[in-house]
Amino acid sequence: MREFARTPERVFAKVRECRYYLVQIAEFERVLDTEKFLFSLSAFLSAFRTTAYRLYGVVEFRKSKFAKISVKGLLHSTPSIEFLLSKGITETHGDGAVVFRRYGVSAAHSLGKGLPPGGSVVEIVGARGSNRAGRCPT
Repeated sequence: MREFARTPERVFAKVRECRYYLVQIAEFERVLDTEKFLFSLSAFLSAFRTTAYRLYGVVEFRKSKFAKISVKGLLHSTPSIEFLLSKGITETHGDGAVVFRRYGVSAAHSLGKGLPPGGSVVEIVGARGSNRAGRCPT
């Protein structure tokens, strides 16, 4: 027999769990703790996916299987929700999340020496917490 959620309160409990992990993710990103960031991200994606499945169960139990299919279609047709659900599957069944360092790029017009007339300078600033930066003529 297949188990499915029956009470909306348990769906809301998972939503609160998702919020908790989002706060943790933001904090670990701020302090550049990649390992704890990934742990929290994994927990968030799992909780997010569970939230959707609990919602499906509650809708089916309280309404109908057709209503559940309708809700599932609505969630999967919303790009941001579909993205998170698919990443939850990757996290659970694949190799997990990969974190790429972020780089900021700023461009400024420069009439300085060493550049051709109309030349500009692009400054590439390393990831937060990094002291690597470079300037290259364009």
